[in-house]
Amino acid sequence: MDNQCHNETQNKCTTVMSNQCHNETQNKCETVNDSVCHNENQTKCETVNDSVCHNETQNKCETVSDSVCHNENQQQCHDEYRQQCQQVPQQQCVDIPHQVCENVPNMVQVPYACTKNVQVKTGDKTTNHVIAQVKVVISNFGEVDVSGESFVANLDGNDVSLALNSSSNRVIFKSLGKEQNVQKISDVDTQVTTTFTLQAISIDRIVSFENARITDLTLYTDRVRFKLSVNMGDLVSFNQAHITLNQVELLIFKKKLLDEDFEPTLLKLSGDSYEISLSSFNLKALKGRKSNLSLTLGVKNLLDRNTLLNPELLDRLNLRPITGSLTKVVPTRD
Repeated sequence: MDNQCHNETQNKCTTVMSNQCHNETQNKCETVNDSVCHNENQTKCETVNDSVCHNETQNKCETVSDSVCHNENQQQCHDEYRQQCQQVPQQQCVDIPHQVCENVPNMVQVPYACTKNVQVKTGDKTTNHVIAQVKVVISNFGEVDVSGESFVANLDGNDVSLALNSSSNRVIFKSLGKEQNVQKISDVDTQVTTTFTLQAISIDRIVSFENARITDLTLYTDRVRFKLSVNMGDLVSFNQAHITLNQVELLIFKKKLLDEDFEPTLLKLSGDSYEISLSSFNLKALKGRKSNLSLTLGVKNLLDRNTLLNPELLDRLNLRPITGSLTKVVPTRD
């Protein structure tokens, strides 16, 4: 709030004293001599004083108050609001990146020079240097513990190969690709830059398929549904399948409906469940009779030994058929 002033003209009145006169009529009496007579035995007159009044106009003045006004300039002030800005401290919050540390396996890239022996004739001198820079990338680094693994690079001419130097025997390494660039940097020097991309696969995940089993096996009137206790993923797949289905008649007699191999491609994945339609076997919808069901699935390893740095670990894997069965169940209707 600021004090603003401006000039303003207004009438200002003051009281002054002045004489004001007016005519005023009043009775004025004076004493005059008059003769008054009364009867006595004789007439006797005597002079008595009597008052005779008459009106007389005279000018009478008195002092009265009068207002005399004149214009007078004077300064009049009043408060007006105006905006005044000033710098004041203000707290402002922003997101600041901060470093969170945790213990993770660390792969260190260490470039080093490689040399190759060259045979020359006696008396001749020659020099040829090959400098190799090797980089190893683990595509799923952090998902699998590779802290106990190390690699060695071998140079053959201008080609670089990679092998395991030491292993914990807990990880299988699958090669996903190799990029190599050869560049002549001088008359006698050649630089080879190579990048290997690997996938680390825990041996525990592979071994888990040895104990895989069929779960939630259900027989419907028109299909069979089941789940697996492990996720097949991209490591194993079905390579064969067999189904057996019998109906129980007269307590011990069994009527065979199915007993045949089928292509695993007939299995359809729906969510986390597998289904196979009975119509795939030219079988009509089942009636409400008790039945026995048996399902056998063979699995195979999808890992190509030629792509692995340590394929010998696969020899530890013993994949067995996955089985499941139901006894004397009545087919379920949806």
